[in-house]
Amino acid sequence: MAANEGGPEGSVKPQLDEGTGEIASKNELQKRIQKRAKEGGCRGSREARSTNYSLQVITRFSPELNGYLQLGHAKAIAINFGFARYHKGKTDRIPFDDTNTTKEEGVYFVAIEEAIRWLEKLIELRKSYVCHCQEAELKRQHGGEKGKEGPRYRCEHADQDVATNLRKFRDMRDGKYVPREAFLRMKQDITNGNPEMWDLAAYRIPQKPTPHYRTGTQWKIYPTYDFAHCLCDSFENITHNLCITEFVLSQESYEWLNHTLGIYEPIQREYGRLNIAGAIMRKRIIADLVEANAVRGWNDPRVPPGAILAFINELGVTTSQTIIKTARFEQAVRRYLETSVPRLMLVLDPVPVVIEDWEELEKEVDAPLSIPYLAKATSFSQDPTSGLTKKKPKASMQWVSEGSQVVEVRVQRQLFNSNNPKVAEGGFLNDINPDNETVYPSALVEAAFQQLRGMAPLPDSPSEREVPGPESVRFQGHTSWAIDSDSTDDLTVLNRIVSLKEDSTKV
Repeated sequence: MAANEGGPEGSVKPQLDEGTGEIASKNELQKRIQKRAKEGGCRGSREARSTNYSLQVITRFSPELNGYLQLGHAKAIAINFGFARYHKGKTDRIPFDDTNTTKEEGVYFVAIEEAIRWLEKLIELRKSYVCHCQEAELKRQHGGEKGKEGPRYRCEHADQDVATNLRKFRDMRDGKYVPREAFLRMKQDITNGNPEMWDLAAYRIPQKPTPHYRTGTQWKIYPTYDFAHCLCDSFENITHNLCITEFVLSQESYEWLNHTLGIYEPIQREYGRLNIAGAIMRKRIIADLVEANAVRGWNDPRVPPGAILAFINELGVTTSQTIIKTARFEQAVRRYLETSVPRLMLVLDPVPVVIEDWEELEKEVDAPLSIPYLAKATSFSQDPTSGLTKKKPKASMQWVSEGSQVVEVRVQRQLFNSNNPKVAEGGFLNDINPDNETVYPSALVEAAFQQLRGMAPLPDSPSEREVPGPESVRFQGHTSWAIDSDSTDDLTVLNRIVSLKEDSTKV
């Protein structure tokens, strides 16, 4: 899904509390305004937290660059771009997350020289130290596996003087330590009940370093996400760091570092992650599916960006952890396509039909696209090769004329057997539905399909108009379809976007 600085059309519209700089639902904001009116003022304003607060709202979108974007990212795009656009602000695309060169390919981060300058300041403030503890010792310092098996404490390295820490940190920078032999920790609050304040790592030596795309092998150390992202937000004048609720505990650490260094402090606020039953929303797990050839690849060209945004807008923005039924997502896609793409006739498994009373019909029949022209089966003959016969249909059939175009059609179904494949017995790879796809190699689509291809993108949207790939050709015919990027000049491949709505009374 492409997104521009102005934000995607129809984006979600959370409300800005101008008194605090926070986001809130419309109802929550109304309650706050009424309460302030009674109290006669606004306390705890955003300006009190930072004299550098910009009146322009600035958000960011910064996914990890260890895989392609997936459906879950669409919610982050909609919220960050939508919130900024609604308040006449902008979204900075800062494509970095944890700057781990072992996993990331082409990450962006604040110039390492500048980051090191702030780290040395943190050392001089006695708010960081170089530690040599191994994993087992770190667990004991944190009170055991779950933090409740004993008192928390700091190691002896926390008492090193500033000169020693500066010397050791520069030795890390110059490659005098091997991976895991030394790392720089922030000196936060080990007595705090929040694990994100237990002297987190700020800089470390990658265990399996690979050349960085910008600096090659020049740098031996790299910042952690916990250290880098709050500084980047401050340097870029981000006003609102909008993230999923998994980072709610990180808010205290996020604010601690910027406050300790005395730099501009953005606001962090959280929203619930998008979860859909029976679907995987983790790039690392999707990567495993791709590597195991359980799916063809990362790209799923079926659903148009506008339908995804319409679905997200319907859900709204809350901090609730909910699992959305697949049927609800598919219904949102159907509603979007219903009025935005044309209709064609398509037959998956063609059976020749002879119209006996053709002479009695008018030569031209005007049949609305949404209402089929009915034909009654009076007799049938068995295929001598396959022996197949057709059962009486319970619904209207699609039909096309002789000479229609032959296409390959892929009908995808639920990829997994369960609604939560991550906890399935034997792992998610053992939960894959063996019948998740059926291929019809000799389907027929009516001749008007060629004319339709020249009308792309369908639906017409700014994001797809910029780069109208083959998957931007979509239409309805029995259900909804899109061209697959596997198509060639000799063979067109179609994917089913979503199935027909299931009858709730069907057994």
